[in-house]
Amino acid sequence: MKRLGSLTLFVFAVALLHAVATVPFPLPDRWTTFAASASLMSADLLVLLGFVVMVANAGAPRRAAHGASIGLLVATLFRAANGYFVANYDRPFELSDTKNAWGLWHYLLHDSSTGEAIAKSVAAALAVFAVHVLLAWCFARVARAGASRGGITAAIVLQAVVLVGAFAAPWHPSSFAALVAELGRTVTASDARFQQSVAAGKQRMASVPHDLRGLAGADVHVVFVESYGRVAIDHPQVSPRVTALWSDLAPQLAVAGFEVRTVLCRPAIRGGASWIAHAQFFAGARIDHQRGWELLLRSDLTPLPKVFADAGYETVEVMPAMDRHWPAGQAFFGFTASLTQIELGYRGTRYHWGQMPDQFALHHLLRSVVEPATKPLFTTFMSVTSHTPFRRVPPYFADWKIDDRSFAVPPLREHDEVPWNGVGEPEIVVPAYLDTLEHTLRSVTGFVCRLTRPSIVIVLGDHQPPFANSLHPPDPSFDVPMHVFTNRPELVAQLAGLGLARGFAPAPGTEGFDTAIFAPEFLRLFSK
Repeated sequence: MKRLGSLTLFVFAVALLHAVATVPFPLPDRWTTFAASASLMSADLLVLLGFVVMVANAGAPRRAAHGASIGLLVATLFRAANGYFVANYDRPFELSDTKNAWGLWHYLLHDSSTGEAIAKSVAAALAVFAVHVLLAWCFARVARAGASRGGITAAIVLQAVVLVGAFAAPWHPSSFAALVAELGRTVTASDARFQQSVAAGKQRMASVPHDLRGLAGADVHVVFVESYGRVAIDHPQVSPRVTALWSDLAPQLAVAGFEVRTVLCRPAIRGGASWIAHAQFFAGARIDHQRGWELLLRSDLTPLPKVFADAGYETVEVMPAMDRHWPAGQAFFGFTASLTQIELGYRGTRYHWGQMPDQFALHHLLRSVVEPATKPLFTTFMSVTSHTPFRRVPPYFADWKIDDRSFAVPPLREHDEVPWNGVGEPEIVVPAYLDTLEHTLRSVTGFVCRLTRPSIVIVLGDHQPPFANSLHPPDPSFDVPMHVFTNRPELVAQLAGLGLARGFAPAPGTEGFDTAIFAPEFLRLFSK
């Protein structure tokens, strides 16, 4: 009976280890997917089991169990990260992406108080430790069996049987092999490709005039709308409501004296990594990787905001998601002022990612920067309301009578059923996305309508939303819409070279242009 109990525990331990070693990522919502993945042979687990048996027979079963547990955790985390990146960003996970791990933690804790953040951090650490202990116990059961009389022989026979059986069953892709390959690429990789991209961007920016006299002193505002992708204007599951919204907002813009033109453009990323899209747009360099972004910021390329600063403009960036200043970025891009959560001073209901609604931050930009300005302005605003997970929808104040307590009220709507990563069934995610996107687009339009100085406002998406591949049919495009609003018709004519179409929709059948060409083209069009 005791032997049967030990055998049962051994089988349970191996089954649990196999489940962890083969669990698919992103996590599916159907058991058939789990079953299909579990039917594959795991080379990683085979290696770890062999390691445990060998080290256990060398007299260190406990170390073997803990070492194998850590190995399996590392392999699983790498597989999870890779699956998430492929699903949402259409590229594999790379070790340089670990530098942005703080961003993931910020994302998970963005709506938590300090006490809640500490409690969640401790809970997460305890959960990881508990999983490690459980896996170590499972490996210890194998080590105990392997260290018993005949255990090593049994282990060798078992692995031989598994190897023979593997010819009849497919293998699960090895996370260890992928991780070793990525380590090799990281160690031996040359930065040549990224340096070439930066050099090409520098050449583009240097080959055009920088005087900006064609603007005649008009203000330029660049608004990046979070997750505003091509799906919002042409996908049947998403676009009808956005089209109706723009039709509703068009009369307000006409009364304020603004014309609008639209075109598609294409950043080199999708689903996330907004900072890379911002850099590509401003620097005239094609940036599709964290490493390229790092090299860009260390280069002597002159990006668009710095050109404006050199031409006598006051340059201001508004970043509601930032809870601290970023001196290196401010210096590279050439912003004379940076408005973060510190300066914006929001005290209302917390919303995901940036804490504050986009209307609050745009109102601050309007009142504290635009209205008192005595010099021409170049500003950029990074929106936050339409960031994943799209759960909380702020109220919108049509009269723009906003003070520090205006948003100290409950959200207009909440979508608690949306997954934390904003990816899932379109029937659940799309309505939430559209609610948050509507707040942002209404806020941007309200901001534009209150501009009385000669102005060009460039409104574009930073990337496609992360659920674009979950739609029916999926949309693998990288394209995002770009709208150009201006209250100076003579400036519209100069933008004709960008292929802009009148209204809120791009010309039918057009594809997006690479956003790396925008900055030099803009300088060429508006310099004399």
